[in-house]
Amino acid sequence: MWDALPVLRSWPLLAAALLLSSSALAAPTVSFESDRLGHLFVRGETPVLRVTVRADESGFRGTLRLQALDAYGRRAGRLGTFVALEPSAAMTHELVLRTKRLGYFAVSATLARRGQRHTAHTSAALVPPPPATPALDSAVGYYVYPGEDAVAEAPRIAAQMRLLGIRWVRFTFNWWRDTRGVPPSRASPRWLDSTAYERWVDAFRAEGIEVLATLFGTARWASSTTDDVPVAGIPRWGIVAPRDLGDWLHMVRLLAGRLAGRVRHWEIWNEPDIPQFWQSSAGEFATLVRQTAQVLRDVDPDARVVLNFVPDTAELDPFEAEVLASTSDLLDVVGWHYGHAESVALAHQFLPAMRPGAAIWDTEALGAPRRHVSRWLEQRAAGAERIFPFVYRLPFDDAGSGWERFGMYPVNLDYTPRSDAVALRTLSDLVGDAPAITRESAGLGYAAFAASGTCCAGTVVLADMNQLGPTWAGPRAGARLLVEVPKDVRRLVVTDLMGNDTTLRVRRGRARLRLTGVAVFLRAQAPATLTSVRVVRARAGRR
Repeated sequence: MWDALPVLRSWPLLAAALLLSSSALAAPTVSFESDRLGHLFVRGETPVLRVTVRADESGFRGTLRLQALDAYGRRAGRLGTFVALEPSAAMTHELVLRTKRLGYFAVSATLARRGQRHTAHTSAALVPPPPATPALDSAVGYYVYPGEDAVAEAPRIAAQMRLLGIRWVRFTFNWWRDTRGVPPSRASPRWLDSTAYERWVDAFRAEGIEVLATLFGTARWASSTTDDVPVAGIPRWGIVAPRDLGDWLHMVRLLAGRLAGRVRHWEIWNEPDIPQFWQSSAGEFATLVRQTAQVLRDVDPDARVVLNFVPDTAELDPFEAEVLASTSDLLDVVGWHYGHAESVALAHQFLPAMRPGAAIWDTEALGAPRRHVSRWLEQRAAGAERIFPFVYRLPFDDAGSGWERFGMYPVNLDYTPRSDAVALRTLSDLVGDAPAITRESAGLGYAAFAASGTCCAGTVVLADMNQLGPTWAGPRAGARLLVEVPKDVRRLVVTDLMGNDTTLRVRRGRARLRLTGVAVFLRAQAPATLTSVRVVRARAGRR
């Protein structure tokens, strides 16, 4: 839905100096740095944060206290020291995160002097090294929309996404951003500028992340209208059919040729069935899809063509019906944004008319908090092959953004992790490569999702399908459950969303556990196999 967001300048990638006083007066500042983008460390490393205190023009004499807490509220690092700084001078201290647990960490720095107290915060995470499984096996994607000036950091951002378990990205090429009013010469190399786009593609692929390239928008000079009235952040000339379809097809051929061997999956347009993103007819869009698919396969016979719509309903609207009737035989992937089990069922109807091996993807799905786990599981169980939640990060603060109903970032604006990011990594590791996932009701509003395949057989995900609350609640706030499992299960291995294991004893087919977030991953200790889970009793945790 948000492919058309206007270009904004991104913020610095490392945590910038934080103003520690809410008053207009000068105050000391604290900044956090590390060797990892967003302080995302890998197990086996020593997680070290460098904390710099800088005095204001009056200097600073007082105390600095640093503290890190893990996702369970337990101390994972502490430092207290006296600080004496001349005006505008700075001093750096190191805080080592000391923990045997994986997951999310909250870090605070407190400066105190003469009864005044100033506090700054950051976050960090510790995750396992990324597994060496092929990206093509993974169902875990994310929708990315990086700022223009973030391209220099593309390799570090892609590396961070890989550490968070993301194996696919939906990445849009916005042709509508060509604002030239006069048609450029086709003989000029500047006819199509794809330099930044290609740098991002290379950064993703270097980290083993596959790219779904979305082709979207009409260049100003190629448009069938000169109307520049903004619609959803885009001039109207960007969301109508080209005046000459040959210009669009030339763009597609050039871009596909440049990305041959790097991109195989192509999505045509963004949500063409709503007027925010397409204001020409269904017939014109169907023609564009057919001819675009032919050009893509002229360049790469193995190219896969993707088409996604947006209305969250169980029935086709006339636009969708006309387009699919005319194009299904050329499509490899179809789906509905912000989908659920019913929209996946609707997509199943079109698979027989599509190309061999056709699949269902949701290329812009509900995201964090919690729905990038619970709704991901729901759609996989309904038959969706791959899901791309909204949105990894945009170049402005998402607090009070107004799109919370679609999804929030799994990372903060400075790329430090939220607990949602670690939860996604755990999901990716434990069931992201499952060829199929089935769903059974576990009672009391919970669902049990069983994963199949050599990667994940025997893993059952117990998920709270209620949409209230955060992705990660922690052990104190997490619900207390009494669950029933097969009577031959003697011990139950529970992996929480932070990636940490606990072994529970099962008595007479029952066990007590904490649901520390939206889901936990369960498996029976050999030789037993976990085939079913039923929630007998659920009690809310403390808030």
